[in-house]
Amino acid sequence: MARRKKEYDDDALVLAIAQGHKSCAQIARELGLSPSMVSCIASGSRRPDLQPRIEAARRAFRQQALRLAARMAAPAVIKLAKLLAPETKPTAEVQRKAAVDILRLALGGSDAPVAGLEEDPYLP
Repeated sequence: MARRKKEYDDDALVLAIAQGHKSCAQIARELGLSPSMVSCIASGSRRPDLQPRIEAARRAFRQQALRLAARMAAPAVIKLAKLLAPETKPTAEVQRKAAVDILRLALGGSDAPVAGLEEDPYLP
């Protein structure tokens, strides 16, 4: 009797491996595979047909991250330069607000919540 193959979504597997945000065990749980199988697929020893797709997705995610970083870098650097200018002496509140703004930019926009920084009991 032949071994039964598990049914799983190749596209979801490729994207999960390419993103690199989850461990092999997490991906395995989500797709119903074993962690060792996901690890073998990620390393290319199993399912070598998926390797070109995984590499293409990795390149796409990297390019997306670089574009996002380039877009966010200028406003963050300008804000930091204003705070660090020798003629300014920012208060702790101004520094806290700047940190919140910079983290909001880093998280994807001015409306993104920044958990834990909105109400910091240790700052005035």
